[in-house]
This record gives sequence, C-alpha cells and structure tokens, in this order.
Amino acid sequence: MARIVCRAKCCSTFVTDREGISTELITDRKSYLALLETLDSGKPLDEAVADMDICLELGGICVEIGLPPGVLNIVTGLGHEAGSPLASHPHVDKIAFTGSTETGKKIMVTAAQMVKPVSLELGGKSPFIVFDDVDINKAVEWAMFGCFLNAGQVCSATSRLLLHEKIAKKLLDRLIAWAKSIKVSDPLEEGCRLGSVISEDHFNQY
Repeated sequence: MARIVCRAKCCSTFVTDREGISTELITDRKSYLALLETLDSGKPLDEAVADMDICLELGGICVEIGLPPGVLNIVTGLGHEAGSPLASHPHVDKIAFTGSTETGKKIMVTAAQMVKPVSLELGGKSPFIVFDDVDINKAVEWAMFGCFLNAGQVCSATSRLLLHEKIAKKLLDRLIAWAKSIKVSDPLEEGCRLGSVISEDHFNQY
C-alpha cells in the first residue's frame, strides 16, 4: 500500500493498492487535469483554493501509479504551520519560494541559521532583454510566450522589454503584428491562444 497523509483539515488522504495501476490513469484524467490547469493561473490568494485541489489530485495520481512513498510530499497549511517548519528543518536541504518580498526575507533569515541555500522569486517586473545580434523571429516568439502565457497571469511574465536601439523598431513592429493575430476566446474553445483572466476583480485592475 502507498499513502499520502496530511493532517491539515482541508486535505484528503489517498490510499491505494499499487497492483494493476499504470500510467493510463494519467491519460484517463488528462481532460480533468487540463481543465483545472486552465482555471489555475494568476489567482489572488483568496481565489487560489483550486490550487490545493490540483495538488491533491496530482498527489493521488502519483500514489495510484506507484510512485514510491517519500518521493513526492504534499504539505498543506499556512506559513507558520507549513512554510516556516520547512524553512527551518535540518533535513530540508534547499528552499525555493515564489511570493512576497516580506515572506522571502523571513525565509532567508530562517535558512541562514543553517546556511541553507534558497531560491527566491519575489514580485517585481521581469525584464526581457534583447541585444542587436538576436534572431528577431525567435525573440518575438519567446517574448510573446513569456508575456501571454496563461493570459499574462504569471508571476514571471515578461512584462518589460529592454531592446537594443538598433533592432527596437523592427522587433516591436513584428511583436505588434503577432499580437494582433492572437485568437482571444473562451479558453476551452479550439484554437484559443488567449483566454480569460481569473476573476472580474482581476479584470478590473487593468
């Protein structure tokens, strides 16, 4: 038997027998997971409840396909009951965190007591830097990907372009032409390349 156990009240416990389980389970649930992922991007904290459902669904599938216990551990909880113990635990070798600058500072202080390495991505605007020797088409492709992935609701979205003056106009002209060709529609509609934002409040920010 394999088991994922979490003591948080909002978490489920998955128990399953490994016999007869295969990667077909992932295929069987592919549509459901894709739907969850479509709904999961750029949420403010109070709208991020579905994230936990996705994590637990993934954890359940990993158990069912026979992933050995301990390879993947899903821990749910608030910062003081989950994040802080992870940052300070001597058996956690590294911390990677995406979130607010204030929380990042606390993690650095905690991890420093054991000289534990950390990787932090703390807000701000992510620049996309382009030099004059670039392949223009590739630069436009990756700039579009970085900016419009998940309808732009990504903490690392390339929302700033820093362009060399020699190629700036040429690149911007191609970027504009590409952006105009993007199909904006229901994210579940075939051919959609730019779907909805996560909420009306999020929409009204722009």
